[in-house]
Amino acid sequence: MRIEKIFICLLIFSVGQISAQKIGGWTVIDPMNEKRRYHAGVKLENGNILITGGYTSTQNIGSNESELFNINTLKWNTFIPMNKGRGSHNLLKLKDGSIIAIGGFDEKTNEILDKNYSQWTYTDTLKTSRWYGQSVVMMQNSNVMIIGGFKGSIIDPSKRAFKECEIFSYLERTWELTAELNTGRYYHTSTVLQDGRILVTGGETINNGIVILNSCEIFNPITRNWTIVEPMRYSRTGHSATLLNNGKVLIIGGGQEISELYDPLTDTWEEAGRVYIASGHNDAVVLNEEYLLLVHDIIRYTYHPGWELYSLRELKSVFWGELSRLINDPVIVKIDENRVLFSGGHEFIEEYSLFTPTNFCRLYDLNLTSVKEENKYDALPSIFSLSSYPNPFNSSTNITVELSSPEHILLIVYNTLGEEIGVIYKGVLNIGAHTFRYSMNNHSSGVYFVRMRSSKEEQLIKIIYQK
Repeated sequence: MRIEKIFICLLIFSVGQISAQKIGGWTVIDPMNEKRRYHAGVKLENGNILITGGYTSTQNIGSNESELFNINTLKWNTFIPMNKGRGSHNLLKLKDGSIIAIGGFDEKTNEILDKNYSQWTYTDTLKTSRWYGQSVVMMQNSNVMIIGGFKGSIIDPSKRAFKECEIFSYLERTWELTAELNTGRYYHTSTVLQDGRILVTGGETINNGIVILNSCEIFNPITRNWTIVEPMRYSRTGHSATLLNNGKVLIIGGGQEISELYDPLTDTWEEAGRVYIASGHNDAVVLNEEYLLLVHDIIRYTYHPGWELYSLRELKSVFWGELSRLINDPVIVKIDENRVLFSGGHEFIEEYSLFTPTNFCRLYDLNLTSVKEENKYDALPSIFSLSSYPNPFNSSTNITVELSSPEHILLIVYNTLGEEIGVIYKGVLNIGAHTFRYSMNNHSSGVYFVRMRSSKEEQLIKIIYQK
């Protein structure tokens, strides 16, 4: 094993005081046996981590293969396969320690791994099938609830964000439809509050295109009704939500640097401090009731992998750093109060300009010491930013480059096969914002990528062309 890029920063407080603190670090560990993306993971009763399904390097359909991460040896072993191949599914540990695998991409079936971890058995099927973007929570009565989701391709006129919600009875092992959301949504968060109600925040919906939401609603498990509550101050998608010990809910990221705190007793929101890396899609893991480890992978279709420590006492970010590989949608599972497992995902390979499943794994340890400080993780702002508007678009879109210093840049468009289809700009640009109008009239509808490179940095964004 080797230490992969450890970031130790000096935090400069508003009064000018400089303070160095221990923040732990990342270690590259044994890779999974199979390369996976859109897989799922869960911690078992014995502490080991189960990973199931996903799309692998050999097939672009859900796999039924499983593997187990031993937290003592830090090694992977093959495990009992599921009965059904699944991707974009959910894994959840039930009250008795058994594991339920829920749905997947356009999949209604569900199955349960018995508490002795010896056999997968089919259970009752879902009433509706989703593609991705749903949330799943364990209710206080040990039942399971699946909320929202998305179905249909981006350019499909029949695409929709689900309002449908279903509840799985832990005792009866059956699914039933319950009250629908007021707004269909996906990539939202669902949080079980201390009184048993369920708070849903933000996400995306479909309304003449993709709309990012700030709306929120609460499900009452007694009345089985959804009630619209005070909206967030900022629209968010792919954000994290953490229930704090005081009963409030902390919302981070989703395309915003400012965090928010929801008080269910007063139905009010307040700002809670800025994050630096984890402002896009992120996973949040509570460590020792003191920190949140935030693992970030994408913001507004720009891949920018990083990690951040957020103080739950001070309600602000205290450390941040980059990760070396461009991996989207890894599975993040908490091992214990100090360690977190990062496994697999969808990796961008720069050499070939393509995306592929990966078996890469790393381990975060809050207690990791005697690490080398590396200046490249000094949390300085990016030398440039890259964005497009409108996106999705018809005919043409505006690509904007913003520089904090003069740079020689290369701005290129690729298709999903990694083939170059056009050069937008090559040359030197001065400080400031520069906008280029790019036309796609000679190409077919679909997903493309704009890649910007300078001598110091590189960024990639996804653009969607709809004729």
